[in-house]
Amino acid sequence: MLFTLILAAVAGFLTPKIQPRLIDLALKVLDETQLPKGGGLDVASFAIVMMTTAVLLTLLGGSNSPLLLLIGGFAGYFQEEIRDAVLNRKA
Repeated sequence: MLFTLILAAVAGFLTPKIQPRLIDLALKVLDETQLPKGGGLDVASFAIVMMTTAVLLTLLGGSNSPLLLLIGGFAGYFQEEIRDAVLNRKA
């Protein structure tokens, strides 16, 4: 369970860094007009990275809970915003 959260958080954190490579790969297969517009690319990249993480967890024999995977992924992806909100909250 903890392994799933940690691996998903790392994958969520790495998603913005991997996204340009995923777009380049998609452009080799698809035309630019076939790619999602705006935030759709962010969602597609996140989904691809989370699916890859789920496959890796299955191969490693870890827990494959979709809820834990999403919680960890969101925590990793939005870690800056979460940290800023916690540090800047009013007591």
